[in-house]
Amino acid sequence: MLFHRSGLLILVVLVAGLLLSCGVEEVHHHDCLRQSESELRPTDPSDPSGYEGAETDTLISPEGYVRVWWATEGPHQPPTRDSNDSGIPDYVELTAQIADEVAALLEYEGWRLPLTAAPEEPLDLFLVNFTAGDGNFRTDNCYLDEGTPVCSGHLRIENDFQPLYYPTQEYALRVVISHEFFHAVQYAYHAEMPPWWAEGGATWFQEYFWEEQQDFERLTDFYFDEHERSLHDRQRGAFDAYAYGAAIFVYFLEQQIGAEGIQRIHQRMAENIDVIEAIDEILTDEFAPLQESFPLFAVWNLFTGERAIEGQGYPDGERFAEISQVELDADQAINWNVGVDPLAVQYARVDATRDVAIKAEPIDGHTPFDIYAVAPAEFEESGVYHHITAGADQAVTFEADAFPIYLVAVNADVDDLRSVQIQLRRAAADDVQDDETPQEIADTDGASGCTTAGQSPATPLLILLTLLAIAALPVRPARRNSPPPLLR
Repeated sequence: MLFHRSGLLILVVLVAGLLLSCGVEEVHHHDCLRQSESELRPTDPSDPSGYEGAETDTLISPEGYVRVWWATEGPHQPPTRDSNDSGIPDYVELTAQIADEVAALLEYEGWRLPLTAAPEEPLDLFLVNFTAGDGNFRTDNCYLDEGTPVCSGHLRIENDFQPLYYPTQEYALRVVISHEFFHAVQYAYHAEMPPWWAEGGATWFQEYFWEEQQDFERLTDFYFDEHERSLHDRQRGAFDAYAYGAAIFVYFLEQQIGAEGIQRIHQRMAENIDVIEAIDEILTDEFAPLQESFPLFAVWNLFTGERAIEGQGYPDGERFAEISQVELDADQAINWNVGVDPLAVQYARVDATRDVAIKAEPIDGHTPFDIYAVAPAEFEESGVYHHITAGADQAVTFEADAFPIYLVAVNADVDDLRSVQIQLRRAAADDVQDDETPQEIADTDGASGCTTAGQSPATPLLILLTLLAIAALPVRPARRNSPPPLLR
């Protein structure tokens, strides 16, 4: 499901008092990949968000991939304009056309198509008026396929996108249909994907299908804003949008192993292989193990926004938000005691007017991890950055004219919080001068004092502020307006 900000503003008003007075219970289901226990469809009179008995019509898409349902009366009726006098509303025809384009691309590249009630049946797509959100995938029937849970289902897509928070209705349909259709594909591989991979993958596919949109870039902001949080963290409440931001990691995977590699990860998941294990396996086969790839991902995330470097990191890296970092003045000695959650990153910008030696030392009682030091000019020229091994005798030295540099404290472990002391000292002929009293900076508890299991839930006030922030996010205009070709 994609966030529709008018609905979020309404939800802020409705739930603010409850959040502030009663606290927030953890939500264990994934709203955007919702399974309807009663297997209702909008045409069922008992569906509370359905057509409520209104007359309906249907259209099989030109290529036969989907069957579009719409109400011909009432609040769920789409715009009635029929410019070609076909007897079918333009909005319905456009919906069918875009769904065909999405399905054709997926079929052309060898992906499984969504499961339907019967073989050769088109996927049902219902146009409905959402009070919040603008689309979702609903399951109809779930079962085991050679031991793997899979589900058939149907799509629900906004019937008119009014008020319009996208540049055009066509823009909105391309974004939302591609996102929700990919969810239906995911359920054909495995019905129990973790939210970060499910939403991250569907958001990535928006970009893969139609790169002219910028909803993908907007949603990756959620990762850049919380890079110190575990990539595979569980969803922290119904309005936690972090999982959408994980699309930047899927996009990183595409740059290393291609869309074919991402498809192979799904194929391994269809064999009941854990997603992290599947990612590590395919990365190892085609690029480098996750333990080595994740630090590169962390370094790439430095060079976005105004720090983007052509030819290094992401294509058109200026599209993405910039990460935040600790500011360290290495004209004095510093001990930065930093803890990082699993598959998470902390950053520091280091300024100095003198030569500085950098070491990483284990902290008693903590499992250490290695760090990386990046001088932007050096990285721009050759893509080189420095690996600093925890406990190594030799320091890595940077001359004064190399600053500012960036420290990347990246924990590539999947399970455990790890900590290290990063030492910044005046460099000298004998490597490090120890005649200064270091400033101690302590941050050994990770992003929130919790691991992937998420033992420390967000406070009600924080959730309320998050709702307001999401509601206020701007939608970036399209870079180009030409639609992609239909592939067969």
